[in-house]
Amino acid sequence: MEILNKLKNMVRVNGTSYNNTKTLQIRDGQVIINGEVQNQVIGHVVNVEVHGDVGVLNNGAGDIKVNGQAGSVKTGSGDIQCGDVNGNVRTGSGDVDVKGPVSGSVKTGSGDVTHRS
Repeated sequence: MEILNKLKNMVRVNGTSYNNTKTLQIRDGQVIINGEVQNQVIGHVVNVEVHGDVGVLNNGAGDIKVNGQAGSVKTGSGDIQCGDVNGNVRTGSGDVDVKGPVSGSVKTGSGDVTHRS
């Protein structure tokens, strides 16, 4: 899972909060914030909640909630909730709830799509 972001925000990963996250990566169960390995260990499912704007958010498996604007949002399996999206929104299996305009496409392999703008 990787988040690329140029704005100040707060990101919550499986309940643990991180502030001013420019980059967040999950590699081999380790959380890496702005290039520094954190103490938190992650299992297979990663639930991510962003308070602020995010450029790109890609997640292997888990729910995503963006309380702000996103460039693009993708998860392999999980629900997605977000506001305005400047790119695409995709989940392999899960519901998508978009509360703003989407510049790209919205796709789920198995689930419902709700779009309010």
